[in-house]
Amino acid sequence: MFPLFPSINVNDVEDYYVQILDENDTPIASTTINKLVSCNDTVRIHFINSFGCVDGVTLHIANVKHSAKSEAYIRSKSVPVIKSNHAQARTAIEAKDVFVGKTTHYGENEMRWLDELFDAPLAWIESGNPKELIPIVILDSEREKVKENDAYTYEVTVEYILSHEKIIINN
Repeated sequence: MFPLFPSINVNDVEDYYVQILDENDTPIASTTINKLVSCNDTVRIHFINSFGCVDGVTLHIANVKHSAKSEAYIRSKSVPVIKSNHAQARTAIEAKDVFVGKTTHYGENEMRWLDELFDAPLAWIESGNPKELIPIVILDSEREKVKENDAYTYEVTVEYILSHEKIIINN
């Protein structure tokens, strides 16, 4: 999983950051703290409900997807061509992990209450020990509230991203 660091047991890592050091081992740049979430974990989402109070739902993390988008940078052509220089590159790179949480613990009677999770302006996940709240953004979605077949089985799926963007070093 981490071929560059074979001695590290990833299951023991809760968070990490990357530093760039100069020749004297003095840090010259550092990333923000990145939190690791295992796909086999559960997550507790806290959210602001319609009464302005904080409520919570526990979900199983079913999937984590990585999303990256960028713009193209095209350098003006030089004569003669310098093969070691990039003629095209990526710039304005935006990257994020999209977490997908699921639960089947709630029935049709709780669907109205779960609307408040999907409609919440602010939400957080629990992380670490001691527990701290990490801000997240619940992604826009649609879901079934009432159905004719299998009326007592509802799989609720929530997609969210961490509120703080990843910092990508661009030249």
